[in-house]
Amino acid sequence: MVVCTNRKAKICILAEYHPTNLTALSFLAAHMIKKEIERLGGELIEKLYSSGEVDKSILRSLEKEVDEMVECINMLLCAHEIREKEVEYLNEIARLPNKKIVIYLEGNRDANAARPEIVELAREKNLKLVYLDEGNRRYENFVDENGRILKHAHEIQIEREDFWVDRIEETIADADYAIVIVGRNHVSNYKNDYIRKIYKRISLKRKSVGYFDERLRERGYEVEIFRITCKW
Repeated sequence: MVVCTNRKAKICILAEYHPTNLTALSFLAAHMIKKEIERLGGELIEKLYSSGEVDKSILRSLEKEVDEMVECINMLLCAHEIREKEVEYLNEIARLPNKKIVIYLEGNRDANAARPEIVELAREKNLKLVYLDEGNRRYENFVDENGRILKHAHEIQIEREDFWVDRIEETIADADYAIVIVGRNHVSNYKNDYIRKIYKRISLKRKSVGYFDERLRERGYEVEIFRITCKW
């Protein structure tokens, strides 16, 4: 059971791949891989007709693309598994008697629109729900503190974790437990795995953007991290 044991901070971080992002990226990657399989298949048939032989280099490339398509399917399964584990963890905490609980989600309300199961659980269990990036100008309006339009997506991350910590401190009063759900690249000891291969293929370069847990510890909180993983 996921339970925070400290008294002052009362913060547990669930570090994960955002299931909504996983779903969207898996479909995007699958579309790209499908196009590549069609191209390679056409080349393979053309070479077969012209020479009467199978081009082994094209065949190897096709096998590689098929393997990556399987990884896309696994990523979809992983997204589903993460959603189930999120609700499972939150239900465990919600069963604690006479405890005031706050749930924090990375992003704002719009970014979490595809996660109704958490919103519904918070409503049913009377848990306070806070969006960490609500009011974050860089995240919501893509401008900096002076109103300058950001030129690069990575600029959203500037001081983002400090904004999160401030938001937590503003809203955590009287809570016994805080469950914070953020991307795993925001916590220390972030490690690569097979899902990162898909990210690298179709998305901007993703890396550890900061140590959110260390930011909290700098403010005097004791923090526990639980990494949500998949069996796929």
